[in-house]
Amino acid sequence: MKEYTVSTATLFNALTGFDNEEEYVPLEYGGYIQKKTDGDKKWFDLKTDNGTPCMDGETCKLIEETENYVVLQEEDEQIPFKLSRKEFEIAATICVA
Repeated sequence: MKEYTVSTATLFNALTGFDNEEEYVPLEYGGYIQKKTDGDKKWFDLKTDNGTPCMDGETCKLIEETENYVVLQEEDEQIPFKLSRKEFEIAATICVA
């Protein structure tokens, strides 16, 4: 099974621009990425109706892949989430064993 590191920060910035004041950005197949700040620290969580399936830099397993979308799941959270093919190509980097 293929594994990918998902950069929610990269995806957030690609969808909103790097100098933005947005706190969240919606994803094509539901859910959104939320930016949180604490002083100089920033972090980006992918959220869905089922919870927080992925945080920035986590490793996720490929569950399903089609021409239009990809379904991934982080090992600990076990909450599947769907990214469009474009979102996946921006955010995901394959893990090398």
